[in-house]
Amino acid sequence: MDNRKLLTEFDQQLENISNLKWLPWIGANYHKTGLLLLGDSFYEDGDEWLDNKFAARNFVNNQGLNSSEFPNRKFLQVIEKTILNQAETDLEMREQFWTSSAYFNLVQRILPSRQVRPLDPDFDLGWTTALQVIEILQPKICIKLGIDGIGRLGYKVANENAGWTSHSDEFYKKPYIINMTKNNYQLKIIFINHPSGSFGFNYKHWAEIINKEVPELRQNIVK
Repeated sequence: MDNRKLLTEFDQQLENISNLKWLPWIGANYHKTGLLLLGDSFYEDGDEWLDNKFAARNFVNNQGLNSSEFPNRKFLQVIEKTILNQAETDLEMREQFWTSSAYFNLVQRILPSRQVRPLDPDFDLGWTTALQVIEILQPKICIKLGIDGIGRLGYKVANENAGWTSHSDEFYKKPYIINMTKNNYQLKIIFINHPSGSFGFNYKHWAEIINKEVPELRQNIVK
């Protein structure tokens, strides 16, 4: 992994989050966008790569930055298309994208297969962990890749005294765009359908929603 493309200034704080199984990928230029991409789950594939705390970083490094060596990169490709609102991306654009983004998964355990869905306790622990990561990284915008777990976030904010506030009606209105506040920090979370396409995925539809909410995002990535 080329550490020149990775930001490690948060690692000491992240290592102190007890339930964080995999350290987030944080691109070297993350500060110019503050874009956090929050995935769903990792799935067992018979290999041992997910035993490594750097698995999320290796995943983005291999299939995002070094994609010519990993032709089966549809998931990350769809993410790029959606955020950039562009049907195709070249190697230069991919590097701009992933070095300007942070990424990790919400669910903090390896699921046995894609047919197994996370349970409420997975989402509850995931949001507890994710909000700890968010307090460290202070993203300007979080895009949740998949709408599963939104109800558990709403429950957590409403029922746990963690200092976060939000507008409860936003959890019932599609598209789900949640504005959260803690002290003087404000976070916007945009929930989009999962880029795998399991519930249908039109990248242009989601690109328009993201551009409406964060019109400067694409420009900050490719400039």
